[in-house]
Amino acid sequence: MERSRVGVALGRIARGKRVARAIVRACGACGSDVKMPRAVAGRIQMCASPANHWTGDVFINPETGETEEGNGTLWSCASRLCQSCVSKMAARSRGELRVAVGYYKLNPRERYYFLTFTAPARVERLTLKQSRAVIVRAWQLLRRRGEWRQVEGGAKSEEFTLRAWGHHYHIHVLGVSRWIVTKTLRAAWTECLMKAYGEAGLAWRCGTSDGLARVHVELVTPRDVKTRRSKGAGDIGLRGLNSAILESAKYLTKSDSWEKLDAGDLVETAAVERWGRMFELFGCLRDARKAAREATKQETQASSSYVHTTEIKDGELSVASGTDPPKEMVKERRRTWRDELRERNIDEWRSWQLMKVKQTIEARRSVLWLKYPHATFYDLNGEGWDRLNAQQSHRIT
Repeated sequence: MERSRVGVALGRIARGKRVARAIVRACGACGSDVKMPRAVAGRIQMCASPANHWTGDVFINPETGETEEGNGTLWSCASRLCQSCVSKMAARSRGELRVAVGYYKLNPRERYYFLTFTAPARVERLTLKQSRAVIVRAWQLLRRRGEWRQVEGGAKSEEFTLRAWGHHYHIHVLGVSRWIVTKTLRAAWTECLMKAYGEAGLAWRCGTSDGLARVHVELVTPRDVKTRRSKGAGDIGLRGLNSAILESAKYLTKSDSWEKLDAGDLVETAAVERWGRMFELFGCLRDARKAAREATKQETQASSSYVHTTEIKDGELSVASGTDPPKEMVKERRRTWRDELRERNIDEWRSWQLMKVKQTIEARRSVLWLKYPHATFYDLNGEGWDRLNAQQSHRIT
């Protein structure tokens, strides 16, 4: 039975709160400078507040009474450890990938392949940051090799799972290629891993029978089929296109992995200020997405009967395209919550952050009412609001 959107949101709220508590516990266990991770935990907790999540029956056609259930968050912490935010990131990535796949036309000899690149288990434990650095470096090296030349493009994403011996970091690729020779690809990937490990000053060890790192290769079919994973060596599995898209654009890890992760890894991950590209399109699929955007833009312009002679941004008139704005109009870099955190203690920063969250919630409620004036909205505390009380107080914790 399919869960309701509210049920899904409540599940994300519960998981988000558990992740926030796990980060706080990890900070206590580490006992070092953990101001940034504690702040990240606080933001995730605020994002997981029921008052920050809305639901409502949005009127698609007020005259006929046709409605559609809608839901979302009013303020976003934008953390990759937040279950609500990462689900939106994954949905955006899936949307981009579906557009690219729908626009790109395969040549008669081209096929989609779903590839999983792994690294061997190690006796000595690497941090999550070290594991990612090695895998990403090996991926960069692989794309420059001749064995990868027949791959016209695709989508790449990263994921890690927890095993008995530690975390298992790997890369998923939905690639467009005329052929894939599993053993040749495994040999090339192994050489790339060896070089990446060497550059990082780590010893290379591989416990497979043939000494090659595992690369799982699955042929992708247009129709939905039962997934058959490849069993290594020269075996090629089978996967439906929809399943491959879902697997190529999802979360970095399951929510319970954050709760079970080593305290040092969790604190280090929560302190990351700038994440690398966890999902990216490359080659022909990147070009296809760009072409699809251009086509949509041209269609929109062609259907519009009004031409703007000035550009409007944030409610203010700006200088027309092609001219440089006056120096007094050039804005300085916007201060971030991290800038505020560096200048305040954690309690002062939390009060400031709560104020900002409440301001954003008030603004977003007003925007929703402007967009859907006939809709009825509720937060997940069960409290409704309308145009008059969109700026009521919010219980954010």
